[in-house]
Amino acid sequence: MLIELYFHLCSFFELKSFKDRTINTPDNTTDTKTIYYGWFIVLAVALAGFSQSAGTFPVLAVILDPITEEFGWSKTTFTYATSFGTIIAGIVAIFIGTALDKYGGRWILTTSIFILGLSFVLLAIVENYLQFFIILIVNRIMTMGIIALATQVIVSKWFIVKRARAIAYSGLGIMLGNSVTPLYVAFVADIYDWRMALTISGIVVFVVSLLPVMILIRKEPEDMGLLPDGELSEKDKKLELNKSKTDEVSFNRKEVLQQPNFYFLILAFSLLFLVGPGLCFHLISYLDTQGIDRNQGAIVMAIWSFSGAIGAFFSGFMAEKFGTRKTIVVTFLVNSLTIFVILFINNFYIAILWGITQGILSAGLFNTLYQLIFAEYYGRNSLGSIRGMVWPVQMVTNASGPLFGSIIFDQTQSYYYMWIVFGFLMLISAIATYFAKPPILH
Repeated sequence: MLIELYFHLCSFFELKSFKDRTINTPDNTTDTKTIYYGWFIVLAVALAGFSQSAGTFPVLAVILDPITEEFGWSKTTFTYATSFGTIIAGIVAIFIGTALDKYGGRWILTTSIFILGLSFVLLAIVENYLQFFIILIVNRIMTMGIIALATQVIVSKWFIVKRARAIAYSGLGIMLGNSVTPLYVAFVADIYDWRMALTISGIVVFVVSLLPVMILIRKEPEDMGLLPDGELSEKDKKLELNKSKTDEVSFNRKEVLQQPNFYFLILAFSLLFLVGPGLCFHLISYLDTQGIDRNQGAIVMAIWSFSGAIGAFFSGFMAEKFGTRKTIVVTFLVNSLTIFVILFINNFYIAILWGITQGILSAGLFNTLYQLIFAEYYGRNSLGSIRGMVWPVQMVTNASGPLFGSIIFDQTQSYYYMWIVFGFLMLISAIATYFAKPPILH
């Protein structure tokens, strides 16, 4: 009851703030210089993504060794907290997805970003494992259970024809964050300590995205008298008509559950959510075993994330030209190959080349293609609740990847078998995506 009242109040203030504003509606779109409001949504989501990056595995990988060394914990002990928090995040996402469809993401994102920033400040003062465990669980719920899901749903509701490029633009935030955040966290941790690094991370979260998200985010274009994509050119109108038979059809949750392609997509991307975080979480530690120190490893991680901008746009272009499903299949196959190649990295320069290649591939899958295919297949109307059904499964695998790697390393003192398994899992993802044929609404 209290949750229902909270969201009703949020919806009231969201609409109230636009009561007397002149906007680009279908009746006043003669000014072609007017910027479609959806692009402000993209900006806000990009900033939220930058803040979200502070709670992702590239940053956790930087503080993994300093924290475990100070407290005398094993990597598995550290990973228990991240894994458990990620699983709880998946459960929370079931309710968040439905709430996003019903109430929009403005206050959901604002609240979760505030709590995320606060959790970093509190992590910086922990003195025992129980404190660390509880706070990191909250951190993972905000990062993966709410912010990650919300940012991936919001943009798709504002675009159809320009969806691929809008998703690519909005993904620049988390890619920039994954590039910059590990670097400054590693730098501050070396100059001061990991506690100061986490405190600064929390402050950055507050400064970068709290106000923009609260001010700019809105539920969907129809609430503002707009249509998806804004004012369209004649060329875009033709594209809109050509795509309307697929993009404008929206499935509800019951209809989606009757589609075989839904389960193939769950399999393909759940394995990606296992491999990606596992690779990311253990990369710096693995490179250290190969003679590449932690600072150099952070640089490789940053280059990996930065090159993801290329992957996000390139994969969007390829999806428009060759089709989203075919592009995903090829990307999974090449990604499998690059994971096997990691076994042969033995110096910093080869690691950089590998990071560039892997960044292009992983960003294309995570930041563009993954979001694009669900929106293309199942439409906008119930996208939040549909993604909310998928998210718990993917959060279980997201939690399992780093934990699997930690167990393998603690038992064998090597990452060899982890890379072999990860490479073959990406082959399975490629096969599953191949069989995920476009849906048919009966």
